[in-house]
Amino acid sequence: MLLAKAGSMEFTADWEKALAEYQGKTAYNCLTADICNAIANMKQHLSHIVQEYGYKNVKDFLTEYRTAKAESNDYQSAVAKWMQQTGDETEPESDSCGKG
Repeated sequence: MLLAKAGSMEFTADWEKALAEYQGKTAYNCLTADICNAIANMKQHLSHIVQEYGYKNVKDFLTEYRTAKAESNDYQSAVAKWMQQTGDETEPESDSCGKG
């Protein structure tokens, strides 16, 4: 009789462990699905935002943003170099193209 009870307890412990693992995976899958849905919603919202500003899509916006960011970095580097060379703290006047 003692052996049967011990076996039953093992079965119960194994079953409870398996159930906990299944519930954990189910909760993980639900969480993953929720996160994926949230990301999809944010991407859709971002697409609408950039379209409101006249861009065809997010890719076009990012292309223009990266170009502008690179030009801005180049300009900031040129200003820093000019300040170091001249010792002048006032920024140089830029021409009509926006390049110093």
